Amino acid sequence: MKLLHRCAYGRNKNLGVASPELFAMMQVIINDWRGRPPITKMGIERHSGLPRKNVARYLDELAKYGLVQKTDDDRYIVHPDFYADRLNARYFSHIEAIFAAAANELRKLK
Repeated sequence: MKLLHRCAYGRNKNLGVASPELFAMMQVIINDWRGRPPITKMGIERHSGLPRKNVARYLDELAKYGLVQKTDDDRYIVHPDFYADRLNARYFSHIEAIFAAAANELRKLK
């Protein structure tokens, strides 16, 4: 949420400003959820369509806020504290329901 707050409200008061960082973060999360090895910048570029230079900048920003963690071989995982802080939060079940509803809507578009 710190990233959203900084991007969306700190600069232009526009949530769209945070979108590319959120797409990069979503790629890392999805990769983790699927039990795959840590994802590379090129993997995020390939799956998201974001330019690689921008992906590198977004990942640096996400790491600065403690959302992703860079491995020794220049791959990325969700920072362990990201899950620990959120799993016990009261709002977690609401967010989970929102993501499920959004995923269902996206499936309908195909």
